[in-house]
Amino acid sequence: MLEGTRTEDLAVPAAAAWAVLADVAAYPSWQRLVDHVDVRARDDDGRPAVVGTALDAGIKVIGLELRYVYEAGRAVRFDLVRGDVKALHGAWTVEPAGANACRVTYAVQVDPGRRLGLLLRGGVADRVRARVVDGAVDDLRARVAA
Repeated sequence: MLEGTRTEDLAVPAAAAWAVLADVAAYPSWQRLVDHVDVRARDDDGRPAVVGTALDAGIKVIGLELRYVYEAGRAVRFDLVRGDVKALHGAWTVEPAGANACRVTYAVQVDPGRRLGLLLRGGVADRVRARVVDGAVDDLRARVAA
């Protein structure tokens, strides 16, 4: 199991951070890990509900189909529909921390399955975790600061 969580305080209103996170189709424009997003279904509010994507985890490009669920202004959650891993669950959550600040948490759990799991031994797993978790949060910080 590969899992990680990172929380960061950002100097932007919670609504601004949530708007970036809820725009799943734009992830490739600011997340280095995300190669592309192919929106396959939308929810009742027109947001991406099921997407195909490819993530460059550093050891392999991983193809995924993910289902997204939105808690307006609060969270963007995602789960694996199918793909190159056995299971994947994650979420971005946003909490107000004053008028012009927020606290954002990114959490992800991945069961890579047997084949990919063989590549994720020792220090490799730590590097992939850092690339996935820390990289996503660092990319968000850069995006909202721009």
